[in-house]
Amino acid sequence: MQEQPFHELPEIHLTNSNRHQALLNHKESWSTEHQEGGQNYEYWKREGDRLRVGKAYLEAIAAYELALLQKPTACYAWQQRGEVLKRLHRYEEAIAAATF
Repeated sequence: MQEQPFHELPEIHLTNSNRHQALLNHKESWSTEHQEGGQNYEYWKREGDRLRVGKAYLEAIAAYELALLQKPTACYAWQQRGEVLKRLHRYEEAIAAATF
């Protein structure tokens, strides 16, 4: 696989699980303290970490993907997304996340 420069990173595709979609739909109802200035990278990264620790893996993937939409070159979010995918035994996706 040929390395891609940052400006040509792979497109992020959110999955279609019900729990995952519920997280995306629910984001608008979260408290205004999290919405000041919009949901930014740091917010979604922390949310992904919280969900990962709580073993809500599909929701954690969604949060990391939303973080990556804000900051596509964020190594931490790619790494954690890959770690969660590994825990779900989605190894090919995990490898892709780690080798973008």
